[in-house]
Amino acid sequence: MNKKKRSSFLLGTEIVALVLIVAILVAAFGTDRVQDEADKAEYPKRYADAVELASLEFGISENLIYAIIKAESSFDKDAVSRSGAVGLMQIMPKTFEEDIKPKLGIEKSGAEALKNYMLNVRSGVYYFSYLYDYCGDIETALAMYNAGIGTVRSWLKEKEYSKNGRELIVDNIPYDETRTYVLRVMYYFEKYNDIYGKDKLKAIEDPTFEKYGVNVKWLTRTDEKGRTFVNELACYAWALRYHETYTDVDPIFVMAIIKAESDFVVNAISKSEAYGLMQILEETYTDDIKPILKTNKSFSYLLKDPEFAVKCGMCYLHWLYAPSRKLGGSMTNVAAAYNGGCGNARIWLATEGLSQNGVLIADKIPREETRNYVKKVMANYAYYKEYLANIFTNAN
Repeated sequence: MNKKKRSSFLLGTEIVALVLIVAILVAAFGTDRVQDEADKAEYPKRYADAVELASLEFGISENLIYAIIKAESSFDKDAVSRSGAVGLMQIMPKTFEEDIKPKLGIEKSGAEALKNYMLNVRSGVYYFSYLYDYCGDIETALAMYNAGIGTVRSWLKEKEYSKNGRELIVDNIPYDETRTYVLRVMYYFEKYNDIYGKDKLKAIEDPTFEKYGVNVKWLTRTDEKGRTFVNELACYAWALRYHETYTDVDPIFVMAIIKAESDFVVNAISKSEAYGLMQILEETYTDDIKPILKTNKSFSYLLKDPEFAVKCGMCYLHWLYAPSRKLGGSMTNVAAAYNGGCGNARIWLATEGLSQNGVLIADKIPREETRNYVKKVMANYAYYKEYLANIFTNAN
């Protein structure tokens, strides 16, 4: 028997064996169980590196990313549609060049970049996250991903297709292709959630994600107002890193401050000319931070390097925690000083009725802005303490 005949014989034997196995599974467990097993087989772990990375960077569920890939390309990284959409996430080269490439800082051309499954998945997940941030509804964002944002905007204006002007009525989507697409993605999303459980974001060891063999930037997106947003998990990774130097500064407290100050906008500038993620004033930078760090970087550099902004903010928080500041090491007192000034915080602490056991009572802080700020920071702290615990408890 020559090799060709032997190969054909073996292939035929494998097919017969597979048919028998399927028949046995159907008899033993029923068609639903067999379908679950088939869905598991289509959940290709060879793309887990790209999916996990994109999920971390843009905050989109891994199972949803897999569901989109399944509906778009059925996990064929070399897929090219009739309209010219490329790869796992079926991205149009024009969309890549105009809407994705400038935001992610990718240098390669569309045709070259989209053939790389890592870049393809990252690009597609970024674009979906942009659409989701825009409309706030998964099914509407999926419709935009398939039919285009302009088309879906026109549907949202019609009561037949949207009751509230923000979310589509999926069953009423006028394009058969888009309606079927959204239903397919949601079917697979629910299926993967049933099989694997609702996935959680995992811990990152480094904000550049170097353990994955690629240098993913901290940038997540830039909106129509020109605001550049940073990855929250990257911020937390930086806070953990500089906590080794500033051990008295809780990294979760840093996240709470960033959320209250800039909402993770890297190039934020306040009305009072405070700069960056942690909204630092030039006087504070020049007098209190720059001498400690012994840096020659200009004040404007805070708008360009978010990691440096986190480092500077933590340096200043460390300065506020020092015994000589007379704030008692209280997070509430430090938050009040960060917003209202160290001198004012000390005056309030010395004023009868404004503090208890050396800690300012948030509701009684005389300055309204600082009072609301402290409340916001402490609420943010409670949120991130739970949120980050859920992520990092199950870290690998």
